[in-house]
Amino acid sequence: MKFITILSILLGLILISSTQCSKEVKETDYRDAFIGDYIFTVNAYHYAADSIFKDSLYYFSGYISKSDYSPSAILLFYKPNFNTVANISNDGKLGKIYGFGIGWNLGGKFEGVDRLWFRFGGLYTCDSVTGIRK
Repeated sequence: MKFITILSILLGLILISSTQCSKEVKETDYRDAFIGDYIFTVNAYHYAADSIFKDSLYYFSGYISKSDYSPSAILLFYKPNFNTVANISNDGKLGKIYGFGIGWNLGGKFEGVDRLWFRFGGLYTCDSVTGIRK
């Protein structure tokens, strides 16, 4: 009888400790505040040797999502058939881009978590973009 009581206590302790160990602490990801659907206004500029001209102005219903490139990366889908991946800091500043060569850059920031602006471009083209969360 004493053996069954001790065995019951041990099994109970094992069960309790295994359920306690299986609980995972869910970490918050600061990028979650910036993720969502946005309406983007895109001013596209092209540069020639002697002039700068505005090629187009358009609106696009796009989105911002997390990217797997790094723990601070987001995907900006801001114009048709095109997206770019950029780093975002916890204060909303946009920086380093992925997948583009030398001469391409992106800079901008969020104003709060519902509005952003950025410029993205290379040697002969530049998109000046504003976005508002839907």
